[in-house]
Amino acid sequence: MGHIANRVIGISAVWGGGKTALTRRLAELLQDSVALYFDDYDESSVIPESFQSWFEDGADYEAFETPVFTDHIRSLKAGKAVVYPGGLKIEPAKYIVVDAPMGRVHSDSGRYIDFMVFIETPLDIAMARRLSRELALESDRSPAETVAGIRTDADGYAARARPIYTAFVGRLKPTCDLILDGTKSLDELASAVISNLV
Repeated sequence: MGHIANRVIGISAVWGGGKTALTRRLAELLQDSVALYFDDYDESSVIPESFQSWFEDGADYEAFETPVFTDHIRSLKAGKAVVYPGGLKIEPAKYIVVDAPMGRVHSDSGRYIDFMVFIETPLDIAMARRLSRELALESDRSPAETVAGIRTDADGYAARARPIYTAFVGRLKPTCDLILDGTKSLDELASAVISNLV
C-alpha cells in the first residue's frame, strides 16, 4: 500500500558542490526514505552534446530529456514502486530524496519536487573537488592522459565553464526553498535540511 504523504526533496549544487553526498546522507538519516541519483539515469536521458553551445543558445533546461528519471520521481511520489537503473526495485517511502541538479528549472522533473535545496558551494572549492575526484578515479587512461585531461579542463574553466556555473547558480537559487552554505560539513548540511522539513 502506498504512503499518503510522500514528499520529494530535491538537492542541487554546481558540479562538485556536494549534492550527491548530501542526498546519500539524508537518505541514511531520514526514516522511511529512498534516494534517486540523476547520474544513474544517463543511459535513458538525452542531454546536449555541447554544454558550451547549449549555453550560448540560451541555456534551455528543457533540452534535457529525462523520461525515466521523471517517471520514477512521479511514480514514487504517487506511492508506486519503480525499477531503478540496474534492476533494483525501489518501494515508495515518506521521503524521496533526489539528486536533482537542475531542480525546478527543469519543469518536466522539477514540478514534482516539494522541497528544493541548493548548496551554495564556492566555485573554487567545487573545482578543487572535481579535480581531486578525477585524480582518484580508476580509469583506462594513462597517468599522462589523465593529467592532460585535467589540464584541459583547468585551462578552459575561466573562459568557458565558470560563466556557465555562475549563470546556473543565478537561475537555480531563486527557485529553492532552502539555501545552504557549501563550506559547512556534510552533517551540518543534513541537519539544516532535516530541521526545515516541517
